[in-house]
Amino acid sequence: MNNKKIIATILVASVLVSATGCAGKFNDSMSDTAEKVGKALVSCDYKKVEKCLDDKNDDLQEAMELVVEDEINCEASEIIMSTMTYEVDEDSTDSDFLGKEGTIDVTFSIVDYESILEDSNIFRDMEDFEATIEDCKDTIDTTVTLEFEKQDGKPVIVNSDDLIELFSFKEKVEIILAGTLLDHIDGSGYFVGDEMVDTQPYTDEYMDTNRIEAVFDLDELGTELEWEYSYEISMSGFITLYDSDTMTKPEGSSTIDIVYEDYSVEYLQDATYIVYLYDESGDHFVEISCEVSHTEPEPEPEPEPAPISDDIVELPWYTDPSANPVLLPGGEFQITVPDGFTVLDASDPLVQGTGRTDAGRNICVYMTTSRNFEIAAVYIDDPSYLSYFQNNLEQVAQMFADGLPSTATLQGITAEERTIAGQTVSCYTVQVLQGFTDTYYTMFVLSGENSNFFIDVSASSLDELELYLSAISHV
Repeated sequence: MNNKKIIATILVASVLVSATGCAGKFNDSMSDTAEKVGKALVSCDYKKVEKCLDDKNDDLQEAMELVVEDEINCEASEIIMSTMTYEVDEDSTDSDFLGKEGTIDVTFSIVDYESILEDSNIFRDMEDFEATIEDCKDTIDTTVTLEFEKQDGKPVIVNSDDLIELFSFKEKVEIILAGTLLDHIDGSGYFVGDEMVDTQPYTDEYMDTNRIEAVFDLDELGTELEWEYSYEISMSGFITLYDSDTMTKPEGSSTIDIVYEDYSVEYLQDATYIVYLYDESGDHFVEISCEVSHTEPEPEPEPEPAPISDDIVELPWYTDPSANPVLLPGGEFQITVPDGFTVLDASDPLVQGTGRTDAGRNICVYMTTSRNFEIAAVYIDDPSYLSYFQNNLEQVAQMFADGLPSTATLQGITAEERTIAGQTVSCYTVQVLQGFTDTYYTMFVLSGENSNFFIDVSASSLDELELYLSAISHV
């Protein structure tokens, strides 16, 4: 009898030892399977997950594919998913006595995207979103108790529906990518200002202005955010007038206002002016252009030249060739005879040959040198004659040039202001080449209170010309 009890006790103990061994092996297998499932879940490898399940789970497979209709939020979900980690709690392992059923806890952690999106769901670009995710150290932790049953000698998970919740974040993620400032220009920009040609908005023509002002309207998102930008002002597309530093558009401002003003001029030069607005990178821009012009002043009507009298007025001549200085008619001006010059008598053939002008008057004083350089003064006593020379001096110089002999070559006609006999006069100088010699003929009108003169001076050089002109003085 006692022997039977002993044998029974031994058998029970043997069964207990055997059962305990089975339970231990089952627990180890559950732990290994939990590791495999955890690794496959965070890497979104459904095929490997399915090998650990009791049956295929289409809903779990769809959840792990992270498919959402919006491409931006699909990519955002993938970035969030990349932060998921897992940890198997070995101490939570629990199984039945025979090692046929059991559980184990696995904790899954993912970045705390909820707190990030609560602060703001607007990001410049996907890189900005990814950097924000990387900088976040807080996590959302979810513990899933995996339930196992032993099938075909190995533990399989029988509550795979509980894993679907791990991927529910993809339905909650909704971000907006702001892009650059240029993405939020509402329209194409326009110009404003009191100097616009048309009072209607969105015109692009200015008249009589040294200032242009461009306006770029922003959409709602562009208004909401702060932006960095720069701009450039160009004339005719190739002359840069101004290149700004980086500027900041504050939050809440609905426009970008750009003003260019040139205080150094009364009016901007007539041209096409282009405004380039650059994004914060300085690599991309939008542009608008305007035309600037100015009002041409009404030209003053040129006085009609008075008719020239054909009458020959006998003028006083200086019959004393030795007079020095020579006092001109009216007694206001005189000419100190330069070295080498001779004052010719009125009867001299050279005077007679050149004495009558196209205006019908006579030379009153004529000086010349043996080299044919001259100082000639024509007395003007008729207002119409004075008007003719005052208004047609350039034409007189051109007529002189047109009448040059064929042996002379015109080098040019220049106009400049000179100080002669204490007053500033307009001079026209005709430069002539004869052979290898240059000659300069300067013509001007000299006016006093009582007398007016048309004077012609010639010389072989500009220095010599200035010397001869300085011989004419006010008394």
